[in-house]
Amino acid sequence: MIKIQAARQLLGLSQSEMAALLEVNLKTLQGWEQGRPMPDKMQKPLRLAIWFYARGKLDVFSRI
Repeated sequence: MIKIQAARQLLGLSQSEMAALLEVNLKTLQGWEQGRPMPDKMQKPLRLAIWFYARGKLDVFSRI
């Protein structure tokens, strides 16, 4: 299971930014961070969103 708060913090995103990235309501994200279960169907999209977002950040830094 993904620790969503830790992932969000590593990426340097606010809760609002992470909710927008995942296309979920802010209250939904906050619930997941507080320990409410995340549906299994969100696990793969979440992993992909984090991977693509992190990859994009890395690509930006490699151009500097």
